[in-house]
Amino acid sequence: MMDTDAAQEILERLNTLREEFTFAADIFRTGGSEQGRASVQITLGVIQTFLMSVFGVGDAKPLIPLRQLCYALHDLDRGKVVPLLAPLKLRPASWYCIPRRQKSSTARMRTGVETFPTSRLTFSVLHSERERRC
Repeated sequence: MMDTDAAQEILERLNTLREEFTFAADIFRTGGSEQGRASVQITLGVIQTFLMSVFGVGDAKPLIPLRQLCYALHDLDRGKVVPLLAPLKLRPASWYCIPRRQKSSTARMRTGVETFPTSRLTFSVLHSERERRC
């Protein structure tokens, strides 16, 4: 069982965490030039402080991704876009809907008894010549 002092300490930390989150939420504004970044940075700092109190100051490894996000937001405020926050170069969704062509532009066509290689262009020319003959 946990002693009452440890439980009280955890409850105090959680209460402080809630108060700081409430403060960050109260100052959050999406309009203007900052677009709510200050409150997001405050929230990230609060989370980082809370986690350091849980994990201990000596074990920084679990906090590396969170710190990198904080540094990236800090750099973004100074006009530098770090790779973490840079937009991904994605192909549009419609690109995936385009059917792929066959690897070879030559297809085998069966006409009567013979089988001969042809491309679509050749097939259309032969097809129109055949119509003229008939």
